[in-house]
Amino acid sequence: MTFFVGMDNATTLEEIQRGYRMPRPVECPSVIYDMMIRCWDVRSENRPTFEYLHKFFDDFATEGGPQYQ
Repeated sequence: MTFFVGMDNATTLEEIQRGYRMPRPVECPSVIYDMMIRCWDVRSENRPTFEYLHKFFDDFATEGGPQYQ
């Protein structure tokens, strides 16, 4: 489905409930996109904690080199 900036909230909610997730932006590393998908899990217990995300992104920035610092 194509999404437009003017899509109303009800339509957005319906699409999300059907499983829609935005596609990976071209410049987004796949490891970051995979984490985004985990954050959008319907079941809250499957989502990463803020503590986990902090460590993940801290490690990513450290390992990613100067372009992410």
